[in-house]
Amino acid sequence: MPRSANTEIEFTRDVSLEDAERHVQAIADAWIASKAHGVCFLNGKGAQQRALYQDVARVSGATILYLQSLIPWPAAPLRLLIASYESVLEITDPKTLSTAFWRVVERSMAGIFFVNNERAHTVRELLRNARDIPVDLWSTADPTYAFYMLDADNAESATGFHEIVSLGAAAPDYMRQTIRAIQAP
Repeated sequence: MPRSANTEIEFTRDVSLEDAERHVQAIADAWIASKAHGVCFLNGKGAQQRALYQDVARVSGATILYLQSLIPWPAAPLRLLIASYESVLEITDPKTLSTAFWRVVERSMAGIFFVNNERAHTVRELLRNARDIPVDLWSTADPTYAFYMLDADNAESATGFHEIVSLGAAAPDYMRQTIRAIQAP
């Protein structure tokens, strides 16, 4: 993924499950403390059943903005048998972020994306007509963005978990402090 001109901090690394859990909880806690400043999207990158995303949305009060199988139309009957869906949910209750994330990322990859209200409107519009979504969920066009992605079934990682973290140059202070704390060894 090319680095955006709006990016201040970006890093990737293998992490333990315990570290990943701490990082996700720190992001959720920071968002709660900020009184839900910004808009949060949760992007499941695939390898889940359609019903999982529907259940996560129902339980967390999230809105499903995008839900699509990675299996092409000619093989559509396989969608009933193979976990192949990716999704974007808009999380509105910060208290549900951590639980929703861990349900979506299981044996898969997921990302938490924060953008300002103006960029959120653009992301929603882009999702309405999207066939494919970029790995950064169009977030890096907003200098206030932040994202945390976790690959929870990375075969190349010694731990099986690999995180990708990126922070915009004008991200809110609460997110800057959180990402910097996550970045520290």
